[in-house]
Amino acid sequence: MDSKFYDCLLSLLDLSSKKKYEEVKQLLQSSTDFQFGPSVSKGVIAEYFIAELLVGNNSWAEVTSFKGDDGIDIFEYTRNEYIRSKCYQIKNQSNPLSKTSVEAEIATFKQSKYRKLPYYILSISGFTFEKNTFNYPNIYLLDFEYVISLIDNYSSKLNTDPGSTYFLYDESFITKFDEFLKYKHQISRDDFYDYLHDSIAKWCTKVRNDRKNGKLNIKKVQLLNSIKFYWSHNNYIWDKTYFELKKIYEKYSSTFDYTTSQQKSWIKRQLNDYISWVLPTNRLKKLQSINLINEWLLNI
Repeated sequence: MDSKFYDCLLSLLDLSSKKKYEEVKQLLQSSTDFQFGPSVSKGVIAEYFIAELLVGNNSWAEVTSFKGDDGIDIFEYTRNEYIRSKCYQIKNQSNPLSKTSVEAEIATFKQSKYRKLPYYILSISGFTFEKNTFNYPNIYLLDFEYVISLIDNYSSKLNTDPGSTYFLYDESFITKFDEFLKYKHQISRDDFYDYLHDSIAKWCTKVRNDRKNGKLNIKKVQLLNSIKFYWSHNNYIWDKTYFELKKIYEKYSSTFDYTTSQQKSWIKRQLNDYISWVLPTNRLKKLQSINLINEWLLNI
């Protein structure tokens, strides 16, 4: 990303942290193509700024490509499961948006495959008409007051790497991520990793290695965390056995007389770790939730 563009984005966030709303609006609307080059307009600056604010409001945000965007500038996603929840069209013009322009945006959006999602048209300069009189199902008109509300509810703890929302332009990563998520939903089993296509399994390994080697963008890490991605295959194998035992416990209110020899060997290893004070707290809590420690400790 162009350094001047990035600096402008950080300046907007800094002004937001100080609740300098009018200065935010002035900087948004005074940004020009001349400052940042012909490929970056003040509209794009507004798009990335709003995306940053959404991330700091406990969502994920994706700024769409410049062409063929179906009247959509930003997709908002839920933090959990990374589900598209809203679409935004951002208008950062000097003059208020007319009803004709709004209807044109809606007509474009209605042709998209995302037309069933809520659609928000945000005009920094407002509208030439009273927005509350504009009644379209599932379509909402927003002005700068909405930006102020995002600023007021913004948390830097939720947006730990400002300026990096552009990582979602990594088409290869997002394509694989979407495919992985599709498998997760379709298989819907605790052991679904065992059923992944080879290419996705290899991608999971690559992602783990990239993180281990410090090559994975923090937003990608958080994105994968939001769907409870296993950063360690060993942790997955541990949880897989735990979930097997949990199902047994839920059925019989006990695990002692209902386990396989392989499961018993696994249990012995956990008890040895417990006795040696090396069993991680999170694992101990899971085992205690199915009464495994108390039930097995004095019996093997």
